[in-house]
Amino acid sequence: MSINGKPKSLMSINGKPNSLMSITGKANCLMTINGKPNSLMSINCKANSLMSINGKPNSLMSINGKANSLMSINGKPNSLMRINGKANSLMSINGKPK
Repeated sequence: MSINGKPKSLMSINGKPNSLMSITGKANCLMTINGKPNSLMSINCKANSLMSINGKPNSLMSINGKANSLMSINGKPNSLMRINGKANSLMSINGKPK
């Protein structure tokens, strides 16, 4: 997964806790996905942002200080994800190109 020109960012979804995800050059951000509510995710020095994924619609995700950006993963096509101030940027996960 390449975000903001940073290739080979590690991101494991669907029951892989403590997976590493690097966005905007901030490595070692801990991220738990798949039915783990209130999981902590630190991106771009914004710690303690809440993110619940896997069938949790309208989950809040703060990336680069942009709160309330919507992101739905796991079979939710056309999910919106705001990264680095780029609103409505499309993101394909699990080989679902959109």
